[in-house]
Amino acid sequence: MELRFVGGPYDGREIEAELLGTHASIQSVESGSRVRQFVLMPSPDDWARQLRGEATDPSPAHLYERVAAPDGPRLVYGTPDALDQARFESSVTLRPRARTALSTLEPETREAAVRTVVGLLDTPPDDWPGQVVKRDQGGWALRMVPIPGGFWAFILPQPVGRAELLDILRDDTLRLFLAQYQTAGAGRAG
Repeated sequence: MELRFVGGPYDGREIEAELLGTHASIQSVESGSRVRQFVLMPSPDDWARQLRGEATDPSPAHLYERVAAPDGPRLVYGTPDALDQARFESSVTLRPRARTALSTLEPETREAAVRTVVGLLDTPPDDWPGQVVKRDQGGWALRMVPIPGGFWAFILPQPVGRAELLDILRDDTLRLFLAQYQTAGAGRAG
């Protein structure tokens, strides 16, 4: 079966699914009852060299997502962060405050937050950057992880490459909260 490419440097090309399985990087992401499939393609020049059996740059350059169409599946050119976004949606539980915070961030900052959290999923929580805020009874440590752009994410690791995003705060808001908390604590101690 040939799959048609829509957009990007492969626009209009049709490539056999078997060739894609052999020469492209295919990644599936489960999200609830839905499975999203992504195809990471090399540059068209590297693709031609691969088919001739020549050595190429191993890093994929172009991301396509398989989507259903009335006349058969298509591979639609995606944004570079589409795979991270899919992994985020399938592996990260959002608390309401985190959902609200993400919805108010500028697109670049939201993408940085998603990339940061997804980047943590393949790393043991004890190796995450940032600070341990609190340990729960199960031994999981609530982490405060820096997000590029002057933000902090409060993340609770979960088993098997999952996490729960509790909140995202601006650095200045966090500093104000900590100063008020320390002042209130000093007043009670005296």
